[in-house]
Amino acid sequence: MISMVQPPLYPPTRAELLDQIKQLRAQGIVSVAEAAATYDEAVQLLNGSVRRARDAGASWDDIARATGMSRQGAQQRWGKGK
Repeated sequence: MISMVQPPLYPPTRAELLDQIKQLRAQGIVSVAEAAATYDEAVQLLNGSVRRARDAGASWDDIARATGMSRQGAQQRWGKGK
């Protein structure tokens, strides 16, 4: 269903426009914070999964295929001391 939004009868005031801009900025910052939290969770999940897979005997080639990267890249990212 298409929603027909009626334009305001009068153009918004400068104060209304500034308030709308502040709201959009705040929403953008909230979105960034949510994405960053999701990213951090995903990195922790991936790192733990790689560690468990290696402990279970998975090779760097196995890890590389599963993550879509090269064997060398996987080993450099999660190898000894990481």
